[in-house]
Amino acid sequence: MFGSLSGSSYLKIGDYANAILHLKKAYDMEYKKGTEDYSKLLVSLGMSYTYSGDLEKGKYYLEMAKKAGYNTSVNFRILDSLNQLKKYFFDK
Repeated sequence: MFGSLSGSSYLKIGDYANAILHLKKAYDMEYKKGTEDYSKLLVSLGMSYTYSGDLEKGKYYLEMAKKAGYNTSVNFRILDSLNQLKKYFFDK
């Protein structure tokens, strides 16, 4: 439980490396799998990866949250925007 809570706190303050570390521990333990909390864990993990610049891993976890029934439409809009920025600035 602590991993998920502390991971979310790190995400909120923008410490994505620590957020990923703690959220991944909770994910690996399958913390509350099958509940809405697990879906939120997947979204937090996806957004932590996204904001850290690993858009592929971010997308992977957001897709898992979507499959679990969580509304990820806002998260995918953020991911898409960051993908567009990446293409514009770095993939020339």
